[in-house]
Amino acid sequence: MYGKAFTSLAALASIVAAIPASVHEARAATTLTAINGAAFYAGHGLLSGATFDISAEAGYFPAAPGFDVSCAAEFAYSEGPMTGTECSWHGEQPEHNKVYTYLNYYTLVVTLRHEWVGEGGVRYVTMAAGKLPSQPQYNVPIPAFPLTVNETATTLPGIIGDYGTWTATDGDFVRDNAGRNRGVQYKLSAPAGYALDAPGFEVSCFYDYNPDPNVFPVCTPIGAGTEGSTVSLWGSVAYFITTVHHEWTSADGTKYQLVGTADVSGDKIKEFVINPDLLNTL
Repeated sequence: MYGKAFTSLAALASIVAAIPASVHEARAATTLTAINGAAFYAGHGLLSGATFDISAEAGYFPAAPGFDVSCAAEFAYSEGPMTGTECSWHGEQPEHNKVYTYLNYYTLVVTLRHEWVGEGGVRYVTMAAGKLPSQPQYNVPIPAFPLTVNETATTLPGIIGDYGTWTATDGDFVRDNAGRNRGVQYKLSAPAGYALDAPGFEVSCFYDYNPDPNVFPVCTPIGAGTEGSTVSLWGSVAYFITTVHHEWTSADGTKYQLVGTADVSGDKIKEFVINPDLLNTL
């Protein structure tokens, strides 16, 4: 469905032009049922929200895949939209299929956010909401309760697809004077034309573990042919995940950004590949 390789900018442009800002489906209201509800206590021992199991069959919203998850909906103390806490799957989690929830502290309304990928690699979000039947309490089960699915699905930026491969070599962990890991470093390369009209690159990358996903250290060019593009990356504090961005400007002036991630834990750091799968226009 979305593992398609875009071999031309024209094919990509036709898909991007067809993406609606939202998808509205006039239909009878769909409800999902949350079961096995209970109070949720975080590590500090204070009431932090509610846990429950919830599932949906494929097609609960037109073209949407199904899900079967356990959620810990944490309290939200503001009215604005948020992503929430990601739910854990019963069984294997399908690629690019995520469910998040949060619980409004004041109204006891649970909001569910389902992110999924449709035809042509287009990314969608469907939402559902429902009120807890009772305030979460210690050792008191929460009765099953319904969540009503919104009639509209919204789209997220970017197109999911198969966009070639980046190759990393000479990887290693970087340690401080006390021997503690402080980051990773590696060389990263890709040939010209690995995806669309992307220029090739050969760069040296380094980052300290970083809790801010909005900060992207820029890799240093070490080989010919890297001019005209920028490679940047981000790595989380808690997990050995490296996220790389390759940005370049096409001949028609359009600026593109490809994003890929890889697990670099343990011996994986020495040599690994990144398969970028998200293309953005900037």
